[in-house]
Amino acid sequence: MLQSPVLWGRGLRLGRTRIDGKLMERSGLDEVNLRRARRAFQQRWLRTPPPERRRLAEAGTVARFRYVIDTLRAAWSPEVWSLWLRYLEHTDEEIDEMMAGEYPISPYMVRVSSALLGVTVDFLEAGCWPAQDYDGHDIDVCPQWQFTHA
Repeated sequence: MLQSPVLWGRGLRLGRTRIDGKLMERSGLDEVNLRRARRAFQQRWLRTPPPERRRLAEAGTVARFRYVIDTLRAAWSPEVWSLWLRYLEHTDEEIDEMMAGEYPISPYMVRVSSALLGVTVDFLEAGCWPAQDYDGHDIDVCPQWQFTHA
């Protein structure tokens, strides 16, 4: 199962998702920085040795969140990182506390981080290998669930 190219992360693409416009509008990010974040994540994941990938998969959400945040901080300028923090309504110190496991990582933070990277939430939530999410998850704080009556 772990030998699949998709599972090893080579199935990641840098394409757009349906949620990108909404994400850029709300966060103030431009397409260049959105793509820069995705490219940095994809390249870092592909360079990560398989034993470390397994450790990340088996570790908790905090370890994978730290991996994502470290990638974003390395990929973006301080100005872009500050813009992202303003959108999240968090400070650098709160993000550091999340990375240390001292501050809870909300489901909203998981959805927004996954939407930013264009991957399914399963990577951060469950430790699955990152896979492209063509639709993107709802980035509203309280998503409107659609119910139908049969």
